[in-house]
Amino acid sequence: MRMSTVQKDILLLLYDHSGLGNQAVSFSAISMFTLLNQHRARPVPVTDFRRACHKLLAIGLVEKYRDEQSQKVVFRLSAEGKTSASLLYCR
Repeated sequence: MRMSTVQKDILLLLYDHSGLGNQAVSFSAISMFTLLNQHRARPVPVTDFRRACHKLLAIGLVEKYRDEQSQKVVFRLSAEGKTSASLLYCR
């Protein structure tokens, strides 16, 4: 499966922050967008970011839900996403 740079960066961000434990770390969409654009010379447009998140969700690499306390949209790696990310980044 071919993935865009933005999709790979989202997977890396979620995988990197998940650490070695089994607990999946969740990020709000706004936090992920801010972190992805923090050190880029040319920021990722919000529409491209949203499209990448929806594509990762459609193929089952991330899970999306609404945080009960803050009511923000939150993403985390699925089990399949964790496996795919480890294959991409632990070569």
